Formats: sequence, structure tokens, C-alpha cells
Amino acid sequence: MTDSSGLSDDVPPALPEANVPPTPAALDPLSAPLEQLVQAAAEPAEEPAPYTPPPLPEVEPPVELVAPTDLPAAEAAPVEPLVAEPTADPVESEQPSAVEPEPSLVAPAEVPPARVPPKHHRSFLRELPVLVIIAFVLALLIKHFLVQAFYIPSGSMQQTLQIGDRVIVNKVPYLYRGPHRGEIVVFNGLDSFDDGVRFQQPTNPIAKALRTVSGAVGLGAPNEKDYIKRVIGVAGDRVMCCDTNGQVVVTPKGGNPTSLTEPYIYENDATSNRYFCQAVADGKPASKDACPPGAEGILVPSGRLWVMGDHRGNSSDSRFHISDAHQGTVPEDKVVGRAFAVVYPFSRFGLLHVPAGFAHVALPAAPYALGLLGALPLTLRRRRRRRH
Repeated sequence: MTDSSGLSDDVPPALPEANVPPTPAALDPLSAPLEQLVQAAAEPAEEPAPYTPPPLPEVEPPVELVAPTDLPAAEAAPVEPLVAEPTADPVESEQPSAVEPEPSLVAPAEVPPARVPPKHHRSFLRELPVLVIIAFVLALLIKHFLVQAFYIPSGSMQQTLQIGDRVIVNKVPYLYRGPHRGEIVVFNGLDSFDDGVRFQQPTNPIAKALRTVSGAVGLGAPNEKDYIKRVIGVAGDRVMCCDTNGQVVVTPKGGNPTSLTEPYIYENDATSNRYFCQAVADGKPASKDACPPGAEGILVPSGRLWVMGDHRGNSSDSRFHISDAHQGTVPEDKVVGRAFAVVYPFSRFGLLHVPAGFAHVALPAAPYALGLLGALPLTLRRRRRRRH
């Protein structure tokens, strides 16, 4: 319904008190005069206070999970790619969780690769001089203490050893015992034998140096005083030639005369030099009449050896030095070692054994067995006294 003033009779709905700010003079449009309403509408209305939302409760920021950086990266195993899985939002809580945070899974692109130190490859040419020096020093030590190679320059040991053969000499056995009968030994003939085989010395300085180095390690030409012979008699033996069969006879001290069976002999000496005995050492010329079967043999002094070559017709051995001060024997301390193998040429490779004929040359076993049985009770009695 509308009155004459053009105003509607309908009452407008009341505004909420919280959204309408209070005015200094609130007019009632039904009861107030028209002039007052116009004046009130012309006056500027005060702006309402800005709306301020109520404060929200404080929320702690979520804990960021970071992968530890102090863990060492694996060097040996390759890094496998890791894919991050979706995880739930962190749960807000006022109290900290007692469970330790798990490290987050990071893509392999974000992980720095492990630093591998660069490998320094040494040149073979730089290491070669060191290897040569080490090999040379080892060769010198082996030659001095263990084994040594020798070159055969003559035919005095044919057919057991041929000219040009290389033999290996073992020095270890003679460190704790003396040479045995039948063994092939290398010895220094200085002050015992003559100069032997002479070698022409090279004039080229390089050739001299190479010969010196090869000789130092036992691969060059031998010393002019080095000899290789077979041991026939040891200290205390008496040796002579020949018996009724033309064989060498060895009589050990306190033993019986034994004729040697020597199948290794090559071209036996057909001259009178094959005969030797004590009578020849006393000054008689060597002959069959001077040394008949059963004649007394030459005594081998203590610490010395009687040696002969297998090629009796081409060997300057103890027989040719009977007139010397030691009657052709050589000292044991001049023995370098025992030749036990031929190593070159390869077609002649083999071991050098003691012939079976020397096994029969031994002292009577009965006296030594009785002496051992007699010494055994005395030894046991002394041990009992020490205990009490």
C-alpha cells in the first residue's frame, strides 16, 4: 500500500545488528516527518568498521624430512635409481613423535656420485730397470748360496758330460757334509791343478761387461781355475790302479779293498799313466811293474779328495799331479758344489746319479754297530743321573 507521499507502507526488514553499525540518530520512517528523512538521507553516513575475522589457532610448521648427508656413499656397489613414493600429509600434533624421521627418498639425479681417485698407470719402461736390478740381485744370492750353472769347456768328462753342456751345481749339501765317492763335483784348482782350459778374453768393452755380468750369475764362461771331476777317494782312503782286471781299487780306512765297476768310463788311458799307487808317489815312474795288483794305494789326506775324469784318456786329473806336495789331491774347501743335473741342451736334460759301483765301498758295519750298542747304555745311565 502506498500513501500520498509516495512511500510504501511495507516495513523493510531489520538488518542484523552485527553487520549494521549504530547511527547517532536512528529515524523511524513511519513516525518521522518527511523533512527529517530527507535531511537524514542528505547527511553523509559513517563508514562501517572493517570486518576482522576471528584469529585462527596457531599451527606448528611440519617437520621437513631431509636425507642425512654424513652417510658415506657406497664405493663398490653402483647406485640404483630410487623412485619417491607418495606419502601422506604430515599429521599435526602438539607433542613431538617418538619415532625418528625416515630419510626421504631422493632421485638418483640429486645424489652426487662417489668420487673415485684416479688410477695412475706406471709405464712398463719405468718399471723395467727395477725388475732387472731385482732379478740380478736374486741371481747373485742364488748363485752364492744355493745353485750355480757351469759350462763344460772340455771333453774330460765324456760321455757323461759333453762339450757345451750346462750343468747345475748344488751348494747346499756341502754346507753340512763333505763330498761322497762317485759324486761329480766342481772345484777350484788354484794351487792344486794347472791352468786348465784357457779362454780368449774379449777386447770389446761391451763384450767384456756382458761377459762379466753373465759370469757373475753363472751363465758365462767358467773360471780358468774351475774343474769338474768325479770323486774317487775321500779322506782316509787308499786308491791305486790296477787290479787283475785293470780296475781302480779303493780301500777305506779300516775296510777291505774294493774294485770299482765304472761303466761310465770313455776311452780308458792305454798309456802307463793309468797306473798309480804309493810307489809312484814315492818317486817311481808309473808302470804296471811299479803298481802290480795288491800294491799299496796312495793315502788321501784329511780334508782332501782324489778326483778323476770319466774320459780317462783325456783328463788331467789327480794322476798327473802325484808329484805335487799333496800327491794330486784337492782340498775339500775348494769344492764349489755337486753337479746334479744337465739343463742344456734340452735334448740332454737329465739328472746325474752316483753309480751303483760306489755303494760297495764302505767301512765294515760290525765295529760301528757294536760301538753303537755299547754307547747306548752309557747314554741312558747319564740321563738318569741328571734327572735325580
